[in-house]
Amino acid sequence: MNYEDRGTMNTSLIMKMLAAVMLMVFTGHFVWADDRLSPGTTDVSGPLTEDLVLRMVEESHPLLHGTRTEQVAARGKLLKALGAFEPELVNDWELERLVKDGSTKNVGFNDTFLEMRHPWGPRAIVGFRAGIGEVEIADLGINKTNQPLLGIAFPLLRGFMINPEHAELERAELAGEQADIAILQTRQDLFLGAATQLWDWVAAWKVAAFQKRALQVAEDRATQVEQRAEAGAVPLLEVVEANEAVQRRKANVIGAMRKAEQEALKLSLFLWEGDSAVLPDPTRIPDFPTPRSVPFREAMEEDKRIA
Repeated sequence: MNYEDRGTMNTSLIMKMLAAVMLMVFTGHFVWADDRLSPGTTDVSGPLTEDLVLRMVEESHPLLHGTRTEQVAARGKLLKALGAFEPELVNDWELERLVKDGSTKNVGFNDTFLEMRHPWGPRAIVGFRAGIGEVEIADLGINKTNQPLLGIAFPLLRGFMINPEHAELERAELAGEQADIAILQTRQDLFLGAATQLWDWVAAWKVAAFQKRALQVAEDRATQVEQRAEAGAVPLLEVVEANEAVQRRKANVIGAMRKAEQEALKLSLFLWEGDSAVLPDPTRIPDFPTPRSVPFREAMEEDKRIA
């Protein structure tokens, strides 16, 4: 065996050792990547479907709970504003001491009435006045000392329909509508983001699985090429090229796994249990939905008209 043959064999041996070391390193790296994407604490079994993700967003996402809190606060403001127009029951006493003909007398009135106020400003009272002592009622008297109370007042100019209480009531009603709209908008934004991120996560894991299969094919081919090279059927240069292909596909697998991890972390922002986000379990990856056929133009126009 000459010097060139020994150099070629040394080069082949070095390449094999390098490939073995790289395989051990990358294999350990893959296990670490899978450990980072450990299953979440959710007890729901089966594939992580789109309906399940949206249900978790609806039930547990903190942003949606925050908007619901704003809705509760808006209802509290509305109740407070309505309190200014609640009927009020008033009981009023008025007593006077009189000295007449050398004697002291206590006379007065006891008014009990219900005061009602309309948001536009008018006020109305309905009640009853009872006389105390020797008093006489001149108009609408009942048993000389008693009298019904009826009254209504209409504010003019600035007090009619634009009073501060009415303005506060309208503002509270608008706050409630704004809170409802905020909830709907937040829900739609979260649903869109969760559905989009779900399928990005699924696609990333599908690509990672494809890259792993491609790596396995390259490793099998490299093994076969090495066996043929040892038998002298192919030159050693093909062994080097086969090992280079293995290294390239290992790099592709690493990139695909990192991408899958990133998409899993993004998806966890939509999956909440209590006060913590949940990493999705890679074993629960659903299949892609069945492609839908493109509707005809007539059907599209009909759907637009109905919408």
